[in-house]
This record gives sequence, structure tokens and C-alpha cells, in this order.
Amino acid sequence: MKFDLKGAWRISLINNEFKLCPSYPKLLVVPACISDETLISVSSFRSSRRIPAVVYRHLENGAIISRASQPEVGWLGWRSKTDEQLLKALSDACSFDCGQEQSQNNNELVTDSLETSQCENVEMEKPKKILIVDARSYASAVTNRARGGGVINYFILMNYELIFIFKVECAEYYPSAEIQFMNLANIHVIRKSFQSLRQLCALEIDTPNWYSLLEKTNWIQHISGLISASNIVVHAIVEKKRSVLVHCSDGWDRTSQICSTAQICLDPFYRTIEGFRVLVEKE
Repeated sequence: MKFDLKGAWRISLINNEFKLCPSYPKLLVVPACISDETLISVSSFRSSRRIPAVVYRHLENGAIISRASQPEVGWLGWRSKTDEQLLKALSDACSFDCGQEQSQNNNELVTDSLETSQCENVEMEKPKKILIVDARSYASAVTNRARGGGVINYFILMNYELIFIFKVECAEYYPSAEIQFMNLANIHVIRKSFQSLRQLCALEIDTPNWYSLLEKTNWIQHISGLISASNIVVHAIVEKKRSVLVHCSDGWDRTSQICSTAQICLDPFYRTIEGFRVLVEKE
């Protein structure tokens, strides 16, 4: 994907023996300014130690798709400065390593400057806010706080009572990101829907009200929601040229579905037999 490994990015070997996160690969692409010690600190703040990991880079504009599990902010609204630092570093790295479009524009500016004998500075693109795509509903994210997870937030103390203000993003802590909820069902709901679909497909071909029974499985609604969420990711990458971080609770079912579907839309390689095999193994 042509990451700039001599400037904005580096390959970390911190998970070479799967000690950082047993469900992550050995090699991780991370911003060059982020040390392995920072990654260890971030992993303690993310559920199942699944830190924000880069899985795709758009060649034209440099925007990335990364995936992670939920932050473990808990009811008391814990924060992690290293997690905040990592998200900002992702945004900055994309601004520095901004793809073929910006490189071509910069080369044209330099050429024009040389031809006109003017000393013009080629400025780096201003960092865009990362779009955090939370596969859950807002209500589900808040409910997960009871188990230590949830969404990024803050709280205030008033009249000796804790009043929690559930904000989608605390601008003070994460100024380089904003969040959007996708309202996708969890794996247990999907499994029940799929089992109903299998039972329906096993019925006789001439079963009356077959389409009504299909609608009751909610399978089509679930697929529609997944496609809509993937479309939001694609639109952010292509139209807005901004990077995306996708997560749900643990970051390994809805997250992989959204990231995979988005990459199929974004990259023709993943629409080939070989590319699809690579995508399944990767995600």
C-alpha cells in the first residue's frame, strides 16, 4: 500500500511473539513517532488489548482504515493520554504521507516555482479529523460502560453527585477525532437471525409467504445496515479524504465486517479471487 516507511510510518515488531495482543498479527504498521512502549500502554486501555491497527491505505489520498476494540473508560470516565496520542499521530501521519494526489500537486507547485524563479514553500496538508465509526448503537456503547467499556466521555461533580455527560467525543481529550454510531446488532442477534435464515432455506420451495418469513428473520435488515456502515467509511475515505477508525466492543466481528466490505468497495484487488482470499485472511 506504499506506506512511507522512511518518514511517517514504521513497522513495529512489538507483537512478534504475540505478547502485546494474541489476536493480532506479528507486524503492525504504526506512526513513526509512536514508540513500542506507547503501544503497550495503549493496549492496556483497549478491550482485549486490541489497539488501533492500520489495515488499509488509500493510494490516491493517503487516508487509512484502522480498527480496534472499545476503550475501557468505565463509569468513572478514565482517559489514556497515550491512546489520545496514538489517534492524533494517525491523523498527523496521514497528513504527512498524503498519497499520490498531493504528491503530484506538490511536484507541480515546485515545478512552477522553478520556472518562475520564485521561492514558494510547499505546505503539508492540514490534518483532518479521524472519523471513529462505532458499530454499536449509542445505547449499547453506554451499557458497556457497566463492564468497563463504553465510549470516550467525561464527567463533572456537582452537589456531591456524579453527573455523567455522555458525549460522543470529548474535544479536550480527542480534538483530532469525532464519532458516529452505526446501530448494528451484536453477534448474538446476528447468529439468531442467521439460524432463522438457514431454517427458512431448508423449507420446501413452494412454502407460502416465503418472503414474509424471510423478512421476519431480519437478515436483510442486518445486511442493509452493514452495507450502509461500509458506505459511510468509503465516503469518508474517498470523498472527504479523511481516515477512519472502526470499532465495536471487542473489535472482531462487526468491525471486521465493516472494514472488509469497505475495502471490497475501495480496492479492485479485493474483488478478485486472490484478493478476496487475502482479505479474509487479513481481516
